[in-house]
Amino acid sequence: MRALEARAKAARGGGREPRRGEERGRARAMGTQRVQDLLAQAGSISEQKGSVEAFCLAIDAAVEPGSATAQQDCALVVEKVLSTEVSQWVCRDALQYLVPALRKLSKDVHEKVAER
Repeated sequence: MRALEARAKAARGGGREPRRGEERGRARAMGTQRVQDLLAQAGSISEQKGSVEAFCLAIDAAVEPGSATAQQDCALVVEKVLSTEVSQWVCRDALQYLVPALRKLSKDVHEKVAER
């Protein structure tokens, strides 16, 4: 039992309290990594319908309420969707899905994404 407790304590950072910014840094890396993974999957699908659905999943992950990385994630999505690797039909459908999804973001984050 003590061995399990010791491993759990080590996994939590040795029992110490997280430093200021550490939690945010972990959340930022996880959120952005998830969106990057979804975008990579979307880019690897050759079928139009499947590709659009995969981009929609990435958009949903990017605009997740309470996400600390929403601005960066939305920028990643827009860059990928507008790249030359994505067909104009998939791009159009993904952007049409993105616009109403941005309403889930807070006003200040929404404005920052719109500025990009």
